Amino acid sequence: MRSSSKAWRVLTVLSMAAAAMVPLTAAQASPAVDRRQAGGFGVRTFAGKCLDVKDRSPADRTPIIQYTCDGGSNQRFTFKPASDGWYEIRTFAGKCLDVKDHSPADGTPIIQYTCDGAFNQQFRLEEASDGRYEIETFAGKCLDVKDHSPADRTPIIQYTCDDGSNQRFLIVTR
Repeated sequence: MRSSSKAWRVLTVLSMAAAAMVPLTAAQASPAVDRRQAGGFGVRTFAGKCLDVKDRSPADRTPIIQYTCDGGSNQRFTFKPASDGWYEIRTFAGKCLDVKDHSPADGTPIIQYTCDGAFNQQFRLEEASDGRYEIETFAGKCLDVKDHSPADRTPIIQYTCDDGSNQRFLIVTR
C-alpha cells in the first residue's frame, strides 16, 4: 500500500519545480505545500511531446492526446489534491482528466470532463526510478501513450502498468 507521505512529496516536488522553472526530479523533496500552480504544468511523454486537450476544445468528452509541445494552454494542467494521495488533474477549461465511462478496462480513453469528484477523475502519481512519474488511475492502471507511438494525435489511454517508457511522464513548468 502506498503511503500518503508520497503524496506530500509529490506536492513538494511540484512546488519546487514551479519555483525553479525546470523539469521535476525525484531529488527535489522538502516539506509539503499545495500545488495549484498558476499557469499549471506541462506533462511530457516518452517521445518528448506533451499531453494535450485535442484541438484546444473546452467540450466534455474531448480526448487527451500526445502532441508536439507548443506552449498552448491546452497543454497545461494543474494538480488539485483530492484525498489521501489522489489528485484531480485539471485542464485549461477547468475540467478534469477522466477515465471514460468509469471503465476499468485496458485501452479506455482518457478524456476531459466536467469535474464531479468521481473516482474515475482521481489519479495517483508514482515516482519512477528515472525521475518521471507513472500516473495511476482508480483501476490500478497507468496512463499510457497508446501502442508506444511517438506520433502526434496518439490517444492517451488507461492500460495495465508495465513499467514501459510510454507510461512515464515528466512534469515540467514550461
